[in-house]
Amino acid sequence: MEPKELEIANLGKEIGTSTVGGQAIDFEQYRLSQNFEDLVGIKKETLVVPVRKPNRQSWIQIHPGEDWRMAVALIEIKEDSEHYLVDPKIYPELAEECMPKYLFTCQTRQKVIFLWPIRMPGPDGRVDHWNESALQIVNEYAGRWIRVSSNRSLGAYDVNFPEVPYDPPNWPTEGFTSLLEKAFRGKIIQSLTHPIVKMLRGQM
Repeated sequence: MEPKELEIANLGKEIGTSTVGGQAIDFEQYRLSQNFEDLVGIKKETLVVPVRKPNRQSWIQIHPGEDWRMAVALIEIKEDSEHYLVDPKIYPELAEECMPKYLFTCQTRQKVIFLWPIRMPGPDGRVDHWNESALQIVNEYAGRWIRVSSNRSLGAYDVNFPEVPYDPPNWPTEGFTSLLEKAFRGKIIQSLTHPIVKMLRGQM
């Protein structure tokens, strides 16, 4: 081994043993805190907002504010896992394809913002157990860290709670309307000539 290569190899060994220049180094002092971005003033903007159910392995918090939720008509294309927002003016024409749902703003501990769509009760006030339990979760646990998991035996959702306190979420400053714009960019159905409507009707 050449002298220079030997020198580099030895340096690697020193770092690996937490010793540099003959002195022990505590590398924990170089660890950045989880709120490092906040401390240095880095501003993040949410660019993509998924419309989906909570991941069963993620801790989430549902925004408790009434102005961070909305009742809408949606068409879900299950093959693509995509949701399309339907103009209420044409909802009667698409009633068989549309589903009235609430959209609730949620955030994971990894600061991922998403909209949770939950089916609204029908005219008779009834709803299936999955959506009934989801609405109960929103009403009772919004503003708290929770983990939502599916209980297949019951056909409903279970709620889990963390054993240690977590820091509160940093909600986006751009507001709910901005989240809707990003969630449904290019996915708003305003006429019966929309490609999605034509596809569902077998017109293309």
